[in-house]
Amino acid sequence: MKLFLKRFIPEIIKSRIRKSDFWIKKNARMLSSSSKRLDLCAAQFAHVLHLSGNPPLKDKVCLEIGSGWVLTHAITCYLLGAKRVIATDISPLAKPSFLPSALHRAIPSIVRDILSPFCEHSEIRERLNNLLSISSFTFDILKK
Repeated sequence: MKLFLKRFIPEIIKSRIRKSDFWIKKNARMLSSSSKRLDLCAAQFAHVLHLSGNPPLKDKVCLEIGSGWVLTHAITCYLLGAKRVIATDISPLAKPSFLPSALHRAIPSIVRDILSPFCEHSEIRERLNNLLSISSFTFDILKK
């Protein structure tokens, strides 16, 4: 039924709906509990690092292009010891307020274990514990 009705809604209306704060928050909330959970993003990152020959990120500046609503790939760079992470997108979409959901729904031991071939396990644990202790994320907190 939904798909049938979608065909009759003009594209200009669909565009406005997609740009609405309600739509963005709804999608960010959904992503933070599914494909943008930290453990899933860490697994994707580990796969790419493995395929590229395990280049270390420690003390590097990382650029994430297309960071989207939930910044868990950028957080993964931080966990791997990046000195600085620059997350960018074509539009300012990021909603740091959904990071706690993405972090707390993840299984911490999986995050640590899957990233440990690319950085010291104890360093990942310390950084992850630091993140998990933050109750509310803002852009200012992320900069620190």
